[in-house]
Amino acid sequence: MSSTVLPWNKISRPSADGMIAMRRVDATLRQDMFWGLDHRGHQMIILQCARLHPSECRLPELKDIAFRVEKTDERFVLALSLIDSDKADIFKVFCDDLIAAVGQLPCEQDAVTRLIDRSFRWHHLLRSSGRRSLSELEQRGLIAELIALRDVAIPALGVESAVAAWRGPFGAPQDFLIPGFRLEVKSTEPPNPRRFFVSSEHQLDRAGAGGDVVSVALVEVARSTGSNGGGETLSDLVDSIRKICEVAGGSASRDYEHRLMAVGFADADIYRVAKWTFKAPVLIEVGINFPSIAATSLPRGVSGVSYECDLGDYEITHIARPFGKGKEASLDN
Repeated sequence: MSSTVLPWNKISRPSADGMIAMRRVDATLRQDMFWGLDHRGHQMIILQCARLHPSECRLPELKDIAFRVEKTDERFVLALSLIDSDKADIFKVFCDDLIAAVGQLPCEQDAVTRLIDRSFRWHHLLRSSGRRSLSELEQRGLIAELIALRDVAIPALGVESAVAAWRGPFGAPQDFLIPGFRLEVKSTEPPNPRRFFVSSEHQLDRAGAGGDVVSVALVEVARSTGSNGGGETLSDLVDSIRKICEVAGGSASRDYEHRLMAVGFADADIYRVAKWTFKAPVLIEVGINFPSIAATSLPRGVSGVSYECDLGDYEITHIARPFGKGKEASLDN
């Protein structure tokens, strides 16, 4: 794509700090979307709306793209701006995808949700154009989430609802969300299947869940070796769920592929080599005494907390029911 056709070239760069020059994307769109340019020359795509619920302001944190939410007069502005001008062409493709997904929606709240969700689908592509595969740690995390999807969420909710509930790829504070219940999935390794990494103070925050039950699913994942044999490749696991989605029909297959794209998975030979073994998820409700750090209990000004949690001798007394339904998960799995 030639830079001469980029829409930002038709906008005069404002001279004053904090100013944004805007040009409407298309008058036929049902949503108010604009191309924008700030005083630093950062290219932007902007969605304006009358209302913005606070829960929708947990925005993706992407390299090379900044998200801003501001209130001007009686309108809210949700703006995505490109920091690295060398990626203007691919940013234009990204913006076109957002416009196609959001522009004709009749409801503003749906438009905001769709714009944020769609942004997460692009995060690996825009975060590092040179990156071609998931790291081993990322593969372990994805395997754990897929096991939770296939063996816990789908039996409890049905295929289409389970895939829709898988919100981790889009940056939700927990990996699976349904009204009243949140599930954060953690991959663990032998010989200590009770130790796991928590990447945010929001993941296990009971008080910040708005009354929802927060649970954690521990999935022990190990590389298959010559001594233990067997196992599945990451691609095998992905394909097994694809088949389930195809049989279910509806939006399941489309939504599943969108989530795979968002986590950075693409069909490639590298994911068909290593085999993995895993145990059934152990679901534990995050109770009052569960060892965790919560955003609601941190001192003012402290954020971006990550930590390692080792349950060790912690007595697990609250075994979660899968999405509040069915039998309790067994510790003997």
